[in-house]
Amino acid sequence: PPSCFFIRIIFPLTPSLVHTRTHAHTMPRYTTYLLPSAPISALDEVMRVVGQKGSKKEGEPDVDVEKVEMKYTLDASLSTFRTLWSIGHIKKVVDENGGVVNHASVLGAGSGVIPDGVDDLSDKEGVVGGLLSSLPASAEEWNQHRLSKEEVESYWENGYLSNVECLSEEECDVLMKDLTALSDPVHLHPGRCLFHEVHQNQSGDDSAVLFHALGQWRITPAFHDLIYHPAITTKVAQLLLKSREIAPVRFWHDQLFAKPPHHGGCVAWHQDYSYWTRTKPMQHITVHIALEDQTRNNGGLSYIPASHTWTRNGGPLPLLDCNFGDMEGIKTILNGEERAAFKVVSANLKKGEAAFHHPLSVHGSYANNSEYWRRAAVVNYFADGVMSDTDEPLLQGIQAIPKGVQLDGKFFPLVYSPSQHSIPPPSS
Repeated sequence: PPSCFFIRIIFPLTPSLVHTRTHAHTMPRYTTYLLPSAPISALDEVMRVVGQKGSKKEGEPDVDVEKVEMKYTLDASLSTFRTLWSIGHIKKVVDENGGVVNHASVLGAGSGVIPDGVDDLSDKEGVVGGLLSSLPASAEEWNQHRLSKEEVESYWENGYLSNVECLSEEECDVLMKDLTALSDPVHLHPGRCLFHEVHQNQSGDDSAVLFHALGQWRITPAFHDLIYHPAITTKVAQLLLKSREIAPVRFWHDQLFAKPPHHGGCVAWHQDYSYWTRTKPMQHITVHIALEDQTRNNGGLSYIPASHTWTRNGGPLPLLDCNFGDMEGIKTILNGEERAAFKVVSANLKKGEAAFHHPLSVHGSYANNSEYWRRAAVVNYFADGVMSDTDEPLLQGIQAIPKGVQLDGKFFPLVYSPSQHSIPPPSS
């Protein structure tokens, strides 16, 4: 029918591609991409990336694409896939045998096939000795990590609490070593298949590189221990509920971000819950941990104070850019009052410091124009009792939790329990 568009592009398999593209072995030989209502302009961008001319003529209106079928291999497949995923139009990927392919497997992750010698650390409960030898043995030891009442109130007033000392330099160095290994595009880490997602450069622009991945806690003992760190979870328990009650805390998912010197990409202004509406109620928190010093010039984290009150029809602001690239795009959807209040505050986190922010707090980070790397780990949590609001998998590579069912199990472990640790609300 006129509303459908079919295209088949065939690329030769050349020896040079085999040797120069490290992800080649992860690609299915032939892949079919199915897209829901992708505009022709999106297809034009895909074809531009793989060196073909666009199909949309000047002055011609956009036409919805029901299915785009492409047959190719290696370099062209990888480039095309990254572009398709970044513009948010992929519905599913089907290999030549009709099998559904996890999108992350194309980039070396989420294939569901775990090589011999690789342990999935989501099978292990509690710390495993990678970063922590043990957790506190008494309530008094846990209490040493509490926030003051003033800090809790500052969080709820501004929507974030920054420059909180959480990790030692030694702990940061251990995590940095793991991050470096996990992000290496040449010598692929054997545990990379356990990532839920991995984007070697999510921007797709070589002049604005942004490494971004989800799921490192499954891969290395140090990142596994990080999600249980008492300097983090104790504070999270104090901040999750507006009632100021101490909440039982479950792990949601973690992330890695790395921006290289001189050409590190930005992360556009956004609210985290815009990506998380597949869960409810909104009782979430994000913890951003600087593994090295951050400044605005090297692409450090920034906030818009009090933006956690900005909503649309009771929900978050619309999601504009899954690729994070349009730094100022959010301003097109703000009202006059919000635009007037859009005052950027740079957190300027030091190595080992963390920022805790509300799921509606508008935050982002500019490009890295400095001579230094900017690398960070992010751990996201929610209050015990949060439910799935979809019948689709909540993360790539895990089984779906039916809509209305509480999130628990090995992928969403309980990392803090008030009844177990007996921590009262802060008095000062």
